[in-house]
Amino acid sequence: MAPPTFSRRTALLQLASIPITLSLARSLRAQTAGSAGPKRLVIFMQNNGTKRCNFWPTPPTPTPPVYPVTNTPILNALFTNDGTTDNGLKAKTNIIRGMNVTNSVSTTGNQHDIGFARMFTGAQLMPTPDGAPWGGAASIDQILANEWNVQSLTTAVYSSEVEAHPKKGFDHRASFSYVAPQKLNLPLIDPLTVFVNTFPQAGNAAAAQRLALRKSVLDSVTGDLQELSGRLGPDDSHKLDFHLTAVRDAENKLSNLMANHGTCSYATQPKDYKSLAPGFANNEINLETYVPEMIDVMVGLIGAAIKCGITRVGSFQFGYGGGKWKWGWEKININHHDDIAHHDTIDTAGTGAALLTTNYVTTINQFYAGVIRKLAVDLDSVHENSGTMLDNTLIVWSSEMGRGDHSLNDIPAVLIGLVGNGISKGGRVLDVAAAHAGKQQPHNILGYHMLNALGHATAGFGDIADMTPYAIQGF
Repeated sequence: MAPPTFSRRTALLQLASIPITLSLARSLRAQTAGSAGPKRLVIFMQNNGTKRCNFWPTPPTPTPPVYPVTNTPILNALFTNDGTTDNGLKAKTNIIRGMNVTNSVSTTGNQHDIGFARMFTGAQLMPTPDGAPWGGAASIDQILANEWNVQSLTTAVYSSEVEAHPKKGFDHRASFSYVAPQKLNLPLIDPLTVFVNTFPQAGNAAAAQRLALRKSVLDSVTGDLQELSGRLGPDDSHKLDFHLTAVRDAENKLSNLMANHGTCSYATQPKDYKSLAPGFANNEINLETYVPEMIDVMVGLIGAAIKCGITRVGSFQFGYGGGKWKWGWEKININHHDDIAHHDTIDTAGTGAALLTTNYVTTINQFYAGVIRKLAVDLDSVHENSGTMLDNTLIVWSSEMGRGDHSLNDIPAVLIGLVGNGISKGGRVLDVAAAHAGKQQPHNILGYHMLNALGHATAGFGDIADMTPYAIQGF
């Protein structure tokens, strides 16, 4: 009696029936696509907008759709390490200008909610029965994490002496990241928790045992599927081989993780900020004493996780939507949201009180730029394939609004990396409004180009199914 033959469906069902290999059953497309190296994404989300006259490079007159990036008071903190010397990031940076965020769904929210929930989901808001505005789709970071079968490293620092958490009824402002409509992907806010969860220590026998068990399961799966392949027809056997390749890839990754278990040289255990004076357990809730230090640690851990191959998707959130920091570490000491952002009503420096507001907003955005610079320079210093890790990584820096007085025009969007590897050139301002007779264009342009540059082919993004009329030529 001839041995039974198995269909591809049967093989996939066997593959998916084993929990450790469930995600591998979705890997055929990834295996066939191929790539020179793994692409990665890191998103930085700030709040309360920027100071436009000190952020945007000055365009020629009349404004062309594309013109060179130049240093500005804010961008200088990104493109130089010492305030003067070019650090190489400008040539690997593209800035998209001329985007706005709109919303046609009635909710109880304002522009903070619109920008925060829609910036990286692209979807119209979805109000709950009480009208609270929530994001209407998965965000880009979670789309890619799911497609790449990785766990994203989602982080934030919330600590505020003014308002440690979003005000009552606005819990949706806790994260810009969504795993599904109306379902937040909440960030980790304790650096020590991030470290322990991401970099299990060599002395943690239980963690080491779990890794060994996972590798043992994969060894068994590989043997079972190899035996199964002998009973498949030629076509199905060939297809199953792609999945065996995926299993072997997972096995190799676990072997590397076990070999480097707790020894990743890029990761350093942070302080336990909850145990430090003056606030002890409140250091990560309602004190700003350690905010800049915790931000540096969090972003450093994202960089370490990427360099150690632990994840390909990371994000950092500077507070929450409409966040309120006093910025004592920058010697500002007033409520950023109420007493600074809401008073920024002009796109020039102004005089008197307006000039003071300009200086505050510029200082705040220079701080953001400096944080992002450190990660970008770090990844650009690590050789990978024929370039650097930054050449395979897209770092995106954006905000919930364009200007702090709730203006949703000219949303800032800085893209660093992937030049020649998904993005054609660097060193450019891509003015999408100038390309359309000065009319602001939908912010969906950003998400559309991000996804396609990172290998997720899509014709649209969010609530725009066909982005062809808006696509940036030569991106």
